[in-house]
Amino acid sequence: MADDIETALADPRVQMGFLIADTSRLLRTSFDAAMSGEGATRTKWRALIYVLRDAGLSQSRLAEYLDVGRAAAGETTACLVRDGLVERRKDAKDNRAWSLFATELGYATAPELTEVALKLIDEVFDGISSEEIDQVVGVLSKLSHALEGVGD
Repeated sequence: MADDIETALADPRVQMGFLIADTSRLLRTSFDAAMSGEGATRTKWRALIYVLRDAGLSQSRLAEYLDVGRAAAGETTACLVRDGLVERRKDAKDNRAWSLFATELGYATAPELTEVALKLIDEVFDGISSEEIDQVVGVLSKLSHALEGVGD
């Protein structure tokens, strides 16, 4: 049994899976720390960007984009509304649903938050060539595509 575990953990593919998860966690933590100086979070920034890109999207669709449950998306939306960055409007086709739209403040705030994000990205990717980035993006794209078909 222990030999099986050691063999599995020595497999570079398993190591890569752990490394992807660890890197993702560290990146999320770093983003939240960077955004906290602006009174925001990575999730609020991402949600605002999705609303800007897809004006009128529903909270359900936002939940899908953020990969969270509807309740969490509702909480994030409530924070954005409270901060004056987004407004909810009744969906014209479905009175039970809300459509989300960025406010003027949302449009003004997004570039500031994006600047913070880009500064962090520049720091994190310093010393990594564009060729290395392209290679990693290619591999991760293949993994993502393969995972979409798992369990079908």
